[in-house]
Amino acid sequence: MEAAPAAPPAPALPEFQWPPPAASAWVVIPDDLIARRAQSRPSFGDVRDRLGRALDAAGYSQRTFFSVPNGFAIVTQLERIGDDGVPTSARRWFTAGSTEIFSLEEYLKRLLFAEAGRYRLVVLVVTDVSIAATGPYISAGEAAELADNGVMDLPPSVAAMEFSADHRATALIYEFRKRRTGDPEFVKRSPLPGRDHLVKARIWAAIENLRTR
Repeated sequence: MEAAPAAPPAPALPEFQWPPPAASAWVVIPDDLIARRAQSRPSFGDVRDRLGRALDAAGYSQRTFFSVPNGFAIVTQLERIGDDGVPTSARRWFTAGSTEIFSLEEYLKRLLFAEAGRYRLVVLVVTDVSIAATGPYISAGEAAELADNGVMDLPPSVAAMEFSADHRATALIYEFRKRRTGDPEFVKRSPLPGRDHLVKARIWAAIENLRTR
């Protein structure tokens, strides 16, 4: 009897820039919203699942994963937002379900040269290492491509790691403003605090709704 073929190895988790690029805003998410208190030893996989359910509920169904020191990062797609921080209903982003053929080149062309407006990238970092977002600024083009450079899930070996009492989840917000002419500008200090960004994105409420689950 022939042996079953070996399963292909899990894709390696690419490294997120560390220290992270300087952010427009940030917020540390309370521990009780990230891991169930009744669960004595939650794993990275448990945290991934809870954050994933919240992101799904808020409409961020397409995201990728990166490695950070002693943890992982979840990167969403770059999205277009209104001046109040609420995602736009029209042309928020290109998705697999769009009637338009996905083209990163066309997406960047629209972002960089055509449509004025505000744009946001949300990165959720889970680690027990103190975060200082002091890395070089990223451009709008780099932000748009970032999610495509990650993997679609945590490798099993990473998902099995323990989310310890020292681990925290921090949301880093990267905001860009595109005027009618010129390239998009990175917003060094967002007019909205990090928590407000998550509230406007409906991510905060989605996480809170998981508090009792």
